[in-house]
Amino acid sequence: HVSHGGVFDSVTNENTRVFKDVQSVGAELKSMNERNDVYGTEVKPQVAIVYDVENRWALDAAAGPRNKDKDEKYVETLLTHYRPFWDKGVQVDIVDMDGDISKYKLVIAPMLYMYRAGFEKKMRKFVENGGTLVTTYWSGIVDDTDLCKMGGLPGDMMDVFGVWNEEIDSLPDGMKNGIAFNGRRYDAMELCARIHPLTAEVLGTYEKDFYAGEAALTKNKFGKGVWMKLPEDGTTRLSRSVKNGIDDAGQPIWGRETREVTNAELKALMESYKDRSRGSVLSDL
Repeated sequence: HVSHGGVFDSVTNENTRVFKDVQSVGAELKSMNERNDVYGTEVKPQVAIVYDVENRWALDAAAGPRNKDKDEKYVETLLTHYRPFWDKGVQVDIVDMDGDISKYKLVIAPMLYMYRAGFEKKMRKFVENGGTLVTTYWSGIVDDTDLCKMGGLPGDMMDVFGVWNEEIDSLPDGMKNGIAFNGRRYDAMELCARIHPLTAEVLGTYEKDFYAGEAALTKNKFGKGVWMKLPEDGTTRLSRSVKNGIDDAGQPIWGRETREVTNAELKALMESYKDRSRGSVLSDL
């Protein structure tokens, strides 16, 4: 006679191997609970990926730059960013632009074509406070009414990202560009953003076409993490990028603003920087 597995066998008593195994596990779990080994504990992911349904709708309704499979490409891009964390067993929260991102160390926000719900301010505050933000091409194009941002892209995040996104090149199916990064080559397909570094460090460049050699991958430092070593006496000349206006083509005109301050004044400003936003400190320089 062969019976299928169960806690109780057909003999209906506790003298079976399966029953005793289950009983043993229950006793161990009870003991762990009494020792507070498990109860009250929780895993708090340090990484979040931004998936926003309203952004997905806006992408799908947009005319270009690629009209094929726009909705699916957004989800595909999100999954491409999620896969390495899954492979490494790193837990990730999925949040939308209404959510709170302040509790994470790393936030990945691919293809946020639409910024809504004050998400620019959330991202700015997150980075200012020491968080790492990763974004991609086709981000910061329109506001929550689907109107294009003026004054250059990605709008109010230009100083946070440290780049100006001039335009985007849409590649036909099957056509590829290449990105040279850290001694290796990576394929660039479908959408290639032409970006100009303002304060960002260039990590990778395009390999061909009319934007060969231009920035493809950048890193910008913004917010906390300033390090300085200055003598007590003397002065320091400070310089920063400022937007002086917009030219006839609607593109931002950038210039440099300089000021000489005493080192004592500069140190005091940097101390206040710990508790203030970057913008408010720079306005004092």
